[in-house]
Amino acid sequence: MATITKSHKRTSPTPSKEEMQRAYVFDSLLSIQKCTKRKLIETYEDQCERTCGDNVFASTIRFMQDKFNAPIEIERSGNQYFYYYTDKTYRLPVLVVKESTLQSAKILRNLCSTFKGTPLYDSFRILEIMEESPIKNPMTLPLTDRKDGDASDVPDFSSLKSSFVFLDNYQEEIDAQVWEKVLKAISEKKTITFTYNKTDKDISERLVEPYQLIFSKNIWYLWCKEIPKDDYRVFSLRKIENIRTKNKTFILPPGYDCRNHGSNEFGPYYIENGEEWSFKIRFREKAIQRVLGHNLGKDIKEEWDGDDLILSFTNSNYWPVMELVMALNAWGALAIPLEPECFVKDWKETVRNMAKSAEIM
Repeated sequence: MATITKSHKRTSPTPSKEEMQRAYVFDSLLSIQKCTKRKLIETYEDQCERTCGDNVFASTIRFMQDKFNAPIEIERSGNQYFYYYTDKTYRLPVLVVKESTLQSAKILRNLCSTFKGTPLYDSFRILEIMEESPIKNPMTLPLTDRKDGDASDVPDFSSLKSSFVFLDNYQEEIDAQVWEKVLKAISEKKTITFTYNKTDKDISERLVEPYQLIFSKNIWYLWCKEIPKDDYRVFSLRKIENIRTKNKTFILPPGYDCRNHGSNEFGPYYIENGEEWSFKIRFREKAIQRVLGHNLGKDIKEEWDGDDLILSFTNSNYWPVMELVMALNAWGALAIPLEPECFVKDWKETVRNMAKSAEIM
């Protein structure tokens, strides 16, 4: 038995279509049986109608090892050498993508958390499979040619396009260069400068350490620390222009995560180290199904009073909870704050001001 020595020669970062085809043909055979070089070459030539010389064969074996960590060994039997996988469960990944594409897919998975519990969300299991794959350097996988009739078993889902309706349609346009440079700076932990157009009359230059991208209420934000103010700030991504990456790197400070700060800007989710309030709110029957879909906070307790549901919970985001209450009350008195006292007082004041604006009082 002999182990194939891996070559230190660098292979192309983007393999050719033919090389990927050879790798997948070899993989399909080695996963089920020991094969001679001649068997591997002939199978490839028969299936793909292309030739494969000895040098090309050796290059493909090295490619499978170097880029996919394929556990290939050879074994001598008489005058013949047999290639085989030492790990019988190993297979080449079905899908190979660029690292930047994988990062974008991970972001989409987080955005699709709304669909947890549905098969639509479960489809993102492919990301976990790819993350657990033996590939160290993801690459682009060229599409293989299809012969006429090969796609007959592929269902046509184009007719379903109008069957999925997203009423909260995201249409904010982000400059591609801004997006890529911010993402790269976050990944490499490098400071950036940019022009921030808060308004037409309020334009300023900023120097920041970029920490996180936040998606809230159909808007992308950059969570960062501004230098030299040494203050955490939030900037709308679409208002950023002329972004430039500096050579200076930074170390993520303890507690840098935006969820560790009491920002009231991003909705009624729980923030670990922010100031907490203990809320108690009565929800009428028509509001119950709507409110149960929200992440109100932690330590949630339910209490039924007839058809009403009284929810108690803790949350460090004060005003977003008020925003939720007012949104439900736009359809009538569907949410009645009970605690804390300051929250009840602010709610009543808001209702009074609305009544005055409507000339009811």
